[in-house]
Amino acid sequence: TIPGLQKLARHKGCTAAQCVLAWLRAKSPRVVPIPGASRVESIEDSVKALSIRLTQEECRLIDRLQF
Repeated sequence: TIPGLQKLARHKGCTAAQCVLAWLRAKSPRVVPIPGASRVESIEDSVKALSIRLTQEECRLIDRLQF
């Protein structure tokens, strides 16, 4: 993962994957990320992203990252 994303995720108390899902949701109410998963644990981890709220500045930080 990207260092800036890891740092933000630690700050938010979540995983980098959860942070990205929260970022996608913050982009627009019309955006509905559909993460793939082969294990129940992965699905449960993704659902936790629903409780993460990113500020506009945090979203801009992720926007600037090069994936």
